[in-house]
Amino acid sequence: RNFDDVWTCYATNTGVYFKDNTMANWVPYQNLLPKVPVNELEIQYSSSKIRVATYGRGVWECDLYTTPAVPVAAFTAPTGICVNEPISFTDQSTNSPSTWSWAFSGAAPATSTQQNPSNVVWSAPGTYTVTLSVTNASGNNSTSNVITVNALPVVTVSPGVSIPQGQSTTLTASGGTTYIWSPSAGLNATTGSSVVATPSATTTYTVTVTDANTCSDQGQVVVTVTPLGITDNNSVQIG
Repeated sequence: RNFDDVWTCYATNTGVYFKDNTMANWVPYQNLLPKVPVNELEIQYSSSKIRVATYGRGVWECDLYTTPAVPVAAFTAPTGICVNEPISFTDQSTNSPSTWSWAFSGAAPATSTQQNPSNVVWSAPGTYTVTLSVTNASGNNSTSNVITVNALPVVTVSPGVSIPQGQSTTLTASGGTTYIWSPSAGLNATTGSSVVATPSATTTYTVTVTDANTCSDQGQVVVTVTPLGITDNNSVQIG
């Protein structure tokens, strides 16, 4: 049976098969019809159903086959992308695509055939184009979005310092809008561009600096603690 010259349905001794103009071979008509000899096949256009009468298995029906529409490509990506940040992309294409082809200019990897690729990384700041092409049996479609990759903040930290045990020193950092210091031992605070350190032993402090683009980088400063009576050049203080 021919339906609008788009596809053909054929009743056999082993069930119902169909083929459209994109197919090279006959395929079983869905899993809702039994794979047994079919005595009669009818199309109910008013209800968009196909009905078959079988020998000893009764009458069966299921939805008519419809040619899928051409897919429409669409995707989402996070905003505020930073250099060296692994990024994931989510396919939001419609009309049931069966293949996906991504192109990421300037990134690693540069291409992907996954539906929802992840771990895409840009190593340099700038403006880049991401393109998604999708296909199904009815055709193909593509779309492109321009994304901005932001540079990491330039972190500046006060130089390392040597202090006698029990004394304090002020540590400063710049280059961002928020600052988080660690470890917390010996610090009067763990946030802010300036903190006071009174460590009991030599400590390496790390500050994580985040800028207005939510990009982050780190800096470190070593506070060396010398025992009482010993200077930072290891000479003994007498009197």
